[in-house]
Amino acid sequence: MNYETNPGDPRTEYQNSDIVLKDYKSFDPVRDLPDSFIVGVIASRRSGKSYMINSMIQQFQKSKRKFTHVFLISSTGAGFEGIPDPYRFDNMSALDYIIDNQVKIKTFNESQKKKENMYPSRVAVIIDDMAAGNGLKNNTIESMAIRGRHYGESEFGLKSNGINIFILSQSLTKISRTTRLNLDAFMLNNISSLKERDMVLDESFYVNTSRKAKREGRDVFETLVKSKDFRFIVVNNFIQNKRKLSDYIMTYDAKYYKPFKFFGERRDWLGNKYFPTK
Repeated sequence: MNYETNPGDPRTEYQNSDIVLKDYKSFDPVRDLPDSFIVGVIASRRSGKSYMINSMIQQFQKSKRKFTHVFLISSTGAGFEGIPDPYRFDNMSALDYIIDNQVKIKTFNESQKKKENMYPSRVAVIIDDMAAGNGLKNNTIESMAIRGRHYGESEFGLKSNGINIFILSQSLTKISRTTRLNLDAFMLNNISSLKERDMVLDESFYVNTSRKAKREGRDVFETLVKSKDFRFIVVNNFIQNKRKLSDYIMTYDAKYYKPFKFFGERRDWLGNKYFPTK
């Protein structure tokens, strides 16, 4: 039942929320994400996670904020045709290798006096199908979530340089709470687990602890997630001023782009099954 608003009547905390879809902006990763970001994606199997992130990478690579290199860390190696074979790994130790190289590049660049002598290294890392055996509850991932921005460069280096990470998982709890709370953005669609749904609502959809705010948060989640097939909700945690849900919650619909090479020289694509190079 929908009660007329009355501050003195406790029943108004349970009044129906009128959710207006157009109040929730469309997310543009190129426009909205900061440098050196870390993004978490939670959705069930065959729900479009990989397709969505591949579409985002394509958007970046068609923009002025393109990545110099894109790495895939995946136990299956499936999808992401635009990534050449030398940049595909099947274990989490690859993340340490990528970070070590980025530290060396940052150190070198910050020792240079002229920007034309500096090495561009704006890196994206996609971590997919690595939840087995608590692979995502990883000290390196937690460290990147907390301190990843420090791998970017100061005004004396190349400001766009840094490591940007996408973590894909079928289960919320496979990603540690420390990592989740330090994500720049959190993307999800319908969640089958009631327990995990409540965790998402508690961590991201309540602007305060009143019953009315909790009801609104639940209604917003249900309305947005059911508004369109394969639509993802985007929770932008990096936004500072959060007075209402629409200040930081957006929606994202993946666009189709014809597959293309994200980057790489000719030798990187030799023998590739997606883009055969002789």
